[in-house]
Amino acid sequence: MLFDIDPKTKRKDLFGQDYLLSSLLSNLTGKSKLIVLKGLRRTGKTSLLKVALKESKLPFTLIDVRFAPYSDRKLFFDFLSKEIIKVLDKNLVNRLLKKLSKVSIGLGNDYIKGTLDFNIQNESDFLTVLEEANKNKLILAFDEAQLLSVIEFDMIIASIYDNFPNIKIILTGSEIGLLEDFLGKGNNKAPLYGRLYSELSTERFSKDNSYNFLISGFAQYKKSISSDEVVNLIDEFDGIVGWHNYYGFLRCEEKKDHLQALASVIEIGSKITFEEFERFLGNKKNRDKYIKILQRIMLGKNMWSKIKEDITFKIGKITDAQLNKYLKDLLYHGFLDKTNDVYTVADPLLKKGLQKNIKF
Repeated sequence: MLFDIDPKTKRKDLFGQDYLLSSLLSNLTGKSKLIVLKGLRRTGKTSLLKVALKESKLPFTLIDVRFAPYSDRKLFFDFLSKEIIKVLDKNLVNRLLKKLSKVSIGLGNDYIKGTLDFNIQNESDFLTVLEEANKNKLILAFDEAQLLSVIEFDMIIASIYDNFPNIKIILTGSEIGLLEDFLGKGNNKAPLYGRLYSELSTERFSKDNSYNFLISGFAQYKKSISSDEVVNLIDEFDGIVGWHNYYGFLRCEEKKDHLQALASVIEIGSKITFEEFERFLGNKKNRDKYIKILQRIMLGKNMWSKIKEDITFKIGKITDAQLNKYLKDLLYHGFLDKTNDVYTVADPLLKKGLQKNIKF
């Protein structure tokens, strides 16, 4: 169903992404070694990825890095190895286990269930897992891959790219600038610099796509939604399909009326987006400047010169380099969009979160 709140796993439940899905499938089954899927939060990356992986009919391991031990290199190698072994041919697994150093193994029924008790001791053991995996085709997919920079996993991806021709890698990320840094864009000293990769991007829905998505979703439940309600949603959510999707779920599954569903999405969405922003700010010394910049943009001071003029008036002198750094950080982490030199807050519900939680 279009309004299922879990990531989609079937083509029929994706909407308006046929071209992207075909392109992603072509790359997964073709010669591309490294594929990058970018896009703002809640624009359907994970759903698109899951459908494409399923339709590729190739063995794959999909890791949501946010829920993996990504801050500890050894623990992540161990975690990833266990996930890879779950999808390997049993004969490969048997050969692999004889090669690994100091492993504690439980086979038999546990293996059939997809669980295997062993421990990766070092990077050498992890490379041994990759060597066996490379004997057949395998896709390694990492959702929110930029988080792996803390353990310098880009060096491992470069090694896989160079040495394991049957292992294909796909990286997704909503913090687009950080993902580009992870890929070594513009940095000739980065491990992945110079490696060719295929790049695709999810986008916010156009007004027409938003309209058709909502009408089609309601039709699946044999319900209707008025044109006025659709226009209201398009104005509120600005094409972020995740919010349209959640609204539809509340209307059709939880039987809320328009105003109740809209209020619930705004309340929950503004809380989620503001918490994401708060995690980004963390203990930054200049957190107030990031907040002031977003406030200025929300108030219509949305070009560099206007931001500089207004920020200087509000908080005092700020150098061009400092302002550029703050704007770059906000863009890199997906809180701002920039089109034709005009900055906008990327998610309309973050605006509401800021308005609710920070004094203007």
